[in-house]
Amino acid sequence: MWVKVPDVVAAVENKYPDSTIKTITYALYNTEQVYQVELEGKNANMEKVYVRADGTIVENAANG
Repeated sequence: MWVKVPDVVAAVENKYPDSTIKTITYALYNTEQVYQVELEGKNANMEKVYVRADGTIVENAANG
């Protein structure tokens, strides 16, 4: 489903294997173009994770 951003999907699925990707959108984080990935976890908890196009998860944004 997310064929246009395979590095982003792989990084998120690797770090959050028990979550399901709901949406992937463009976002701006500290003037950097990233992807905002919305995840749904086991207890229907939603979480936002920010990922660079190369698949690097932006840790500060993901954790805070």
